This record gives sequence, C-alpha cells and structure tokens, in this order.
Amino acid sequence: ACNPQGYGEATLATPVGAYETVQEIVISNEGTSVTSTALLAATYTLEVKDNYNTETTASITVGDLASTVQAAIQALDNVGPVLVTRHDHSDAEPYDGSKVDSAEVKFVYRITFVS
Repeated sequence: ACNPQGYGEATLATPVGAYETVQEIVISNEGTSVTSTALLAATYTLEVKDNYNTETTASITVGDLASTVQAAIQALDNVGPVLVTRHDHSDAEPYDGSKVDSAEVKFVYRITFVS
C-alpha cells in the first residue's frame, strides 16, 4: 500500500539487535589452587536448552579461540546463528619468582544469540 509519492504507511523502526540474547561465560582460576597449566589443559562442554530439548556441545578446550566456541555452539540443532567473542584477562607472567605456576588465567566469552 503506497501513496501517490511512493511511500508506504509509517512504521516504527526496530533497532538491529533488539531481540538478541547475550550470555557471558567466565573461566578463571582466580581464588583457586588450580595452576594455569592445569586449567589450560582442561576441557568443558556447554548445554543449550530451549523449550523442547537440551543439547550439549562437543568438548571445548579452555582458552580456545572464539571461532572454535562459536562453531561448537552452532553445530547444535537447537541453536540458530551466534556470535562469540573472547576477551583474555590473563596475567602475562606465569611465575612469581618462586618457580611455582601462579599465573591467573581468565577468559571471558560473550555469546550473542542472534534472532
């Protein structure tokens, strides 16, 4: 339905990303006795639940790239497109002079479920 000038009825604009859901995952050894070496060798899985079922990703190694985590999530049947970013807040120096692995490892993954 257009008027003589070629314009349709006025509608409200919906901002891009208005219906996106963002989840944040923090993986850290802060406040624990887990060494950075042990943590970086560990793996984890993610469960994604919808109204009907729950699916689990393949194993993901701590510190994996955002693209690896994104591929693991998007491989699930109950997930549409996602965007994953990874922020590394880890200490640069793994030793404090005592030769004990004391580095803090901290990765923050932000998963945006695009609708």
